[in-house]
Amino acid sequence: MNCKSFYNKNKSIKNVVIITLLSNKNYENIFSENFGSYDKYILKKNVDMIVHTLERNNIKNKLKLDYVNTEYNVKRYKTLGKNTVYIYGANLHLPPGVQSFEETTKKHPRSYCHPKQNMSYSLSTRYYTNQMLKIQLLKKYDFFFKIDADVKILQKVNLLKTVRTYNPYFLHTKMYTNENPLCDKDAFKISKKYCFLKNWENHNYIYYSNFIGGNVDLFTSDIIIEYSDFMWNYGWNYRWGDQTFWRYALLISNTTNKILDKSVWRGRIFRHKNE
Repeated sequence: MNCKSFYNKNKSIKNVVIITLLSNKNYENIFSENFGSYDKYILKKNVDMIVHTLERNNIKNKLKLDYVNTEYNVKRYKTLGKNTVYIYGANLHLPPGVQSFEETTKKHPRSYCHPKQNMSYSLSTRYYTNQMLKIQLLKKYDFFFKIDADVKILQKVNLLKTVRTYNPYFLHTKMYTNENPLCDKDAFKISKKYCFLKNWENHNYIYYSNFIGGNVDLFTSDIIIEYSDFMWNYGWNYRWGDQTFWRYALLISNTTNKILDKSVWRGRIFRHKNE
């Protein structure tokens, strides 16, 4: 079939949500240390946060949250700064043929990039390309930011004003050449099987995905969800992560014309622990 173009009639952006996954206790501890910077510098009215945690019992205490109510079957809390955080506790969707999250921590798929990383790493990143996009609460918002747990915010930035001004389909904070295309072996070939596109571009550059953002209408559209479900069945025998997904999702939906580059934020507005 032919790839389909997405169009949202320049709908204005009125609210924003930040989403992060805490897939183990280590990430929970790291995020707990960094959370004060989120509350101080980026959370505000109409900029909320969803924290998806697999360790459900302690996180609300570590973040010093006060329960408010339940919306969309998700508990809503107020932070010390009077901002809104939702604690989401659903189990992760598993790769085909895998029975438990614990099993992914013991599987070591062939990798041309990071041979020490197990399948749980791929699952924890690919979560953002599929399960996150299906969270019912997400559709309450116009734009999402995916920020990794090990990112610390360094100074105030108005996320809502930024995306409201430019109204992008996608926001990234660094793009780089994929020097080892074997890292996402077969992803280009499989994507081309999904739909026909006249100008398919080989996957020669990708986005750092520890701080990115996307238009909710686009990434929850049938165009993207159907592609996401298709790709979910592939790549587990290698080390595909979410970086593989974003570029192709924009290509197949014909939305590469509205990408906002905020590389200037990296190291100034936020810092990733490995940089």
